[in-house]
Amino acid sequence: MTAPNPWRHEPREFLTDHQKAKLFLEREGVCHRCTAKIRGRKWYVEHLVSLSCGGTNAWENLGVTCENCFPDKNREDARKAARGRAVATACVIPPSQRQKRHRLRKPPGTYYDWQARRYVKTEATDADP
Repeated sequence: MTAPNPWRHEPREFLTDHQKAKLFLEREGVCHRCTAKIRGRKWYVEHLVSLSCGGTNAWENLGVTCENCFPDKNREDARKAARGRAVATACVIPPSQRQKRHRLRKPPGTYYDWQARRYVKTEATDADP
């Protein structure tokens, strides 16, 4: 098996209501993160290993998550995916080809003219007091 591409992953497949109910019953209504019984609370179907981190849409990779664990799981998955992209960028793309991060700096001796939508040189005025 090859390493997952950090920018492209398998497209998400959505489950029908019948499939969601079957998954909930198979997993015995237990959150896969906190192992608490989900009774009368909102729950979500999630990938145990997210698609962006190399997971698949296989039935074994699906789990039930309670509403309390859902934001933490999404945050963790996003952090892992971002880290994978950062590592791939550092290892694959040479430094000369990477985007440069820079702030837009005002050129010296200019001001921004909002009507012209550009920087304009300030005119030196000879004002006598």
